[in-house]
Amino acid sequence: MPLASGLMRRSFCPRLARGYADLWSALGISHELTISLGVNPRSFSPEEELKPILRNLVRACSRKMRSLPKRQALSLCYADPRALMVAGFYEPTKRSGELFPHWHGGVALQPGEEPLLREILWERIGEDAQNPLALIEPCRTTRPLIKVRNAMPTFHLAPITTMERWIRYANKKTSIDEIVHWTTADLLPA
Repeated sequence: MPLASGLMRRSFCPRLARGYADLWSALGISHELTISLGVNPRSFSPEEELKPILRNLVRACSRKMRSLPKRQALSLCYADPRALMVAGFYEPTKRSGELFPHWHGGVALQPGEEPLLREILWERIGEDAQNPLALIEPCRTTRPLIKVRNAMPTFHLAPITTMERWIRYANKKTSIDEIVHWTTADLLPA
């Protein structure tokens, strides 16, 4: 796909997907997690607006799922074995090209942690995209991390079936020059 400058876009290739899949396997990623901010703003800075949301989510999950005291959760570093391991890609647009910030990632869950993570996501992010509430039901999001006006954030959580396929899907519109990939090490201090 040509760029305005006349350069060719280098698309996300299978070899690159395999490299990320190997990294995710080493991190113990077991479930796919997509978080959508539910808005299409005129401008959006993932470093300033999305990264802090993910950082706070990792801390909240580590605290509730791994029984960390609040003070330890606030000073959590990525090397702590109780830190929730995440990895994923920021994608700025929908397939249509419309600006719609979202994060396609993965999370390393221990047996039995999926229901607890789903509960935390309902409380802190928004509604489950696959199982939305009926219109008459009250919202489950009581302490939202996403504080963007008129946002309708959602999440999708499911076990990963094929890691390379999920990684290729997460980068369907991304050239290799535009990849934004974060892990817990990028979100928390050393």
